Amino acid sequence: MMRNKNYILFLAITVTLFSCVGAKKMQQVTEKLGTLQTQHAEESGKIATITSVGEAKLAERKIDSNINVRLQQRLLVVQLQMDSVKKEITALQNLATDKKAFRNAYKKEILPRLAELDSFYKRYQERIKVYVMLQDGVNTADYYVLFDLAAFFGPGLYNIPPGQEQLAIQSFLPLVDSLVSFSNRYQDTKRTATLVILGFADGQNINPEGALYDTLSYMLGTTSADKELLNKKLSELRALELIKQLTILFKQKADEIKSSGQLNVEYIGQGKGEEYPIPSIKNYKEDDERRRIVLCYWAVLPDVQ
Repeated sequence: MMRNKNYILFLAITVTLFSCVGAKKMQQVTEKLGTLQTQHAEESGKIATITSVGEAKLAERKIDSNINVRLQQRLLVVQLQMDSVKKEITALQNLATDKKAFRNAYKKEILPRLAELDSFYKRYQERIKVYVMLQDGVNTADYYVLFDLAAFFGPGLYNIPPGQEQLAIQSFLPLVDSLVSFSNRYQDTKRTATLVILGFADGQNINPEGALYDTLSYMLGTTSADKELLNKKLSELRALELIKQLTILFKQKADEIKSSGQLNVEYIGQGKGEEYPIPSIKNYKEDDERRRIVLCYWAVLPDVQ
């Protein structure tokens, strides 16, 4: 009889000890998940801030839509990772509220999943570098660079005239120097420089008897293009001419680019035709040379996977 009482007492003590140990483990896991949740909220806030800054600058036309798309694509990659982490934290928090489920899953499920989450957050400093560069990139891409090429692009012209290439290159040099300088600050990061070149044209008619009309019609594949379409094609050719000059200049600057193998450069040329280049200017005229310009937006952003 005494042995039975001792056994029952031993069993009660054992159950109590296991229960205390289980409760302690649950508390530790809950606290760990709370810390991870705080880190998640802080990191998600950084992503949201950069996203809103990009959208605001796009609305103010301080960055181009092509650059904003690339910014948002990178942020989306990181946000999807964060969403997956949030889902995992929530699932483990649910397990930590059920004693039986927690006990059954602790070793085989909870501990390995916690280790994965811990590993993710130990790579936080790597992601911070990405956020800093994204923020810096969108802040640096604060406005367009205006190339007043009316001296080159007279009415109906889209090529830099022979003998003036060097003068043109000197006009483009500050832009390339700024981009190279920014890129070199992040030489250890795989990155992409995006240059968006927007060409514009004035509103004048193009002589249907002239060589330019024949050239543009041939490129458009039609002999019945209206004035707006012809000028749109003309403005595109102006953008492509600038891309050609910038490409030459980048090749000349190759030795100044640190870890150039880590840098990809992409050019996007678009013709805006008779659109007004700068909305704040209200007194444009049909033959206004201020409409025969090229705008350039640029940004260097980290490649995110």
